[in-house]
Amino acid sequence: MFDRLPPVRARDVEPLGAFRPSAARPLPPLRPIADFVGLPDGGRAVPTEQKLLVAGGGAVAWLLVATVVALLTSGGLAGTVSWPYALLLGALTVSLPAGVAAFRTLGLLLDETPPVQHLRPVTPVTVVLTADDSGAALTTLHSLASQDYSGPRRVVLAARDAVVAGEVARAALDLRLDCEVVADGGDTPARTAALGRVATPLVLAVEPGAVLHPSTLRLLVARLESAPSDAVAVSAHALVRNRDPGRLAEGLAAGWLLELDATRRLEDLFAGPLAGGRACLLARAEALRAVRAWSGDGDSDAELTWRLLECGWRVINEPLALVFTTSIVTVATPARWRTAAARAVRDAARAAGGLPRLPRPSSRVLAALDRAVPTFDLAFTLAWLQAVILIGYGHAGLVFVHLLLVAPVSLGGAALERRRHREVLDDAGLSLVAPSGVRVAALLALQAVQSPVAVWSRLRSWPHRGTPAAGPSTLRWRLGAPARPYA
Repeated sequence: MFDRLPPVRARDVEPLGAFRPSAARPLPPLRPIADFVGLPDGGRAVPTEQKLLVAGGGAVAWLLVATVVALLTSGGLAGTVSWPYALLLGALTVSLPAGVAAFRTLGLLLDETPPVQHLRPVTPVTVVLTADDSGAALTTLHSLASQDYSGPRRVVLAARDAVVAGEVARAALDLRLDCEVVADGGDTPARTAALGRVATPLVLAVEPGAVLHPSTLRLLVARLESAPSDAVAVSAHALVRNRDPGRLAEGLAAGWLLELDATRRLEDLFAGPLAGGRACLLARAEALRAVRAWSGDGDSDAELTWRLLECGWRVINEPLALVFTTSIVTVATPARWRTAAARAVRDAARAAGGLPRLPRPSSRVLAALDRAVPTFDLAFTLAWLQAVILIGYGHAGLVFVHLLLVAPVSLGGAALERRRHREVLDDAGLSLVAPSGVRVAALLALQAVQSPVAVWSRLRSWPHRGTPAAGPSTLRWRLGAPARPYA
């Protein structure tokens, strides 16, 4: 009988702790992270200002190299178009993308996680949780009950529906969690209403449906208490699981979680306005009250982080504090996220009075780059389309130089992120099972793909900006249609 069984191939056997970025796959067994992970190694941290000079100087140098090479390889282009227009096309298709890619890759190369000093903190923490859906809230509640944090913790639940609030409160009682229910029926945002019932020095804001690693709360508190005095909040490391099934969907989710983590690292390194994360954020309660906490239920991460930066504070990141979230990831997800983040940074800058309100030079540089993304995407897309058309006229220099000097630098940054991400998951006893689609996702994350996708998504959503699609589409991964709402 056993002779009829098919042989088991080595590639079909997943390693222990394998994490697949798909909601159709169960999470692997999550075990607490050892205390010795993250201890001091004797290294000396480089100041942020010096890192900014190195990354900025390297980006300018690579921009000049790309400009010179583009001019040398596109000498005959002036015979088809004028010299000023040829220089403009070269700047938009080669020079500026090369500078941005070099700045990002150098930033990832210079990024380093400082060690923690307090391994087992016991500071009281209040968890702020909103509950519009009992299933999502219960999922988060069970992960909160399994935390290895030794300090006191309680949950403040903001719920509009009394039935949902009662169900979650009973579950908290069964899990032996101290839970207080706050009615959410007024004009005050749910999280801000819950903040009014917080009496502890630290607040943990968790998105409903997020699953916390058993050591997430301990590592977040340890990171915040070991950080400099200007750090008042620390965000967790989000691992996205795709709701769409299939190996291609897993590859897109794996590529997106790497891209998102790289962006958070760069924003954390230079104190940018996108350093915070809405999925799981630990902050000092007094700092949140000083900046009026969340001004609305739809308040973005950038708006809250901007107000903290304006006060001279900053938001940092803890790579080992893992939180698992679920959403729909498509080819257009990075482009849509960048566009929404740029809009949020622009709105925050307009409300605050402009970039000069940020005290740090690095924050102003990152904010300027973040809010210029839609304009850069549009300009690059128009220039890239013309560069591709010029191939038919015998002028392939711009496309060739872009593929030679821009794409490899971007892929190098992606390789640095994959290596660092592998080390983080290895410390947590996990491993990212990256199917072959993750390599396709790395290519789809290049500027030559994401900028046209971003422009196309903006055109499809105009003039009904922000309106999601009415239902699922089998062509979402190809056409980049807006994802359907949370089900």
